[in-house]
Amino acid sequence: MTIISLLKKPFFGRYQKPWRWPPGVDPAAWERIEIESASGARLAALHGASTGGPARGAIACVHPMATEAKGYFLRFGQADALRRAGYDVLLFDFNGFGESADGSFRFPMDILAAGKVLAARSGELPIGIYGLSMGAGYAICACSIDGHPFRAAFLEAPFTTLDEFWRRSSLFAYAVLRAMSALLPTLMEELRPIARIAKLQRLERMLLVYGSEDPFTPPSMGDRLVAACPPSTRTAVWIVPGAKHCQAQRVAGEEYAKRLVAFFDESFGPARGSQRSTA
Repeated sequence: MTIISLLKKPFFGRYQKPWRWPPGVDPAAWERIEIESASGARLAALHGASTGGPARGAIACVHPMATEAKGYFLRFGQADALRRAGYDVLLFDFNGFGESADGSFRFPMDILAAGKVLAARSGELPIGIYGLSMGAGYAICACSIDGHPFRAAFLEAPFTTLDEFWRRSSLFAYAVLRAMSALLPTLMEELRPIARIAKLQRLERMLLVYGSEDPFTPPSMGDRLVAACPPSTRTAVWIVPGAKHCQAQRVAGEEYAKRLVAFFDESFGPARGSQRSTA
């Protein structure tokens, strides 16, 4: 793991900082849990029940590369918006981020582990996934793995391949990535959304969100992902004018929040009453 941790530094080193609760967030409103992942790490997570009446579903939120990690959804309000709209919410830190232990590069396995824990806690409620950038790209990969629980995915700025993303953002990280691709081809194939999207399983609906001014994951990536997506997954793209990378919410404002909630409302239908597991 020491070697893996060193290999991660060019990609994630500046984002791996001690985690703190965002200002103004009440820790008592969230239940702390831990999740064992096949990435080899124990993940730190937060679970919050619906505050808007009987839950209509449960959503796993998957963070971008950011020092806030799972706190990203607390800082910018998406987690509370989903809970108010009648959704149970699970937030977690990718391995090596926030409060989670370090693990391998198999980040989709972190998502799979989180989704299975959420499904176990939610009984018969439908499970959705909401991810940004790193979290969005790896959400596609996770949804290609047998046994995932997700029915609908709202994904902002998913990348097509790591090569394309890092070539646009860091030439040094790109050089390290190319070396890793030669040494670990099987692993790197697991981390290619453009390849994994053709193998999606049981994902009924997907909305891809891009900013028109995003230099790292431009809307053209969304076009290619849609073209590679199987017809069994109904897919649409929303391009937010003027938005840069991971800034669609800040640019679109209330419209973003409405579309986020409406997407899962339409995917899951009306609330079914309390169906959570007591285990």
